[in-house]
Amino acid sequence: VLLEQVFGNIFDNVFKYAAGDTQVRARAARTKGGVTLAIGNIALLTEDEAQRSMDRGFRGNVAEEVTGEGSGLGLWIVDHIMQAHLGSARLRVKAGNRVLTELFFREATSDANRNSRGR
Repeated sequence: VLLEQVFGNIFDNVFKYAAGDTQVRARAARTKGGVTLAIGNIALLTEDEAQRSMDRGFRGNVAEEVTGEGSGLGLWIVDHIMQAHLGSARLRVKAGNRVLTELFFREATSDANRNSRGR
């Protein structure tokens, strides 16, 4: 259920604030200690806004213009769910207004696997 919340919040933002004809791309890659899922699109977001995007109540300039709805809690919730699962979430702005949302899922250790199975 929590992962549904993470993906729902991420894709809600990706589609709501994307440039009109942008393609949304997602890729997963094994990285050191886990898996990183990267979701990219074209959007008007500054580097400062990307850094503040996980702050509680933060809404970027475009968010205010595009829609009056929203509380600025979506990405804050994503960040906290990811942290609770020993992962992380972040937004980065790349060349050409490319916004990359990265979710890092930590690989379960053998101790964690044993504990989750009640051993």
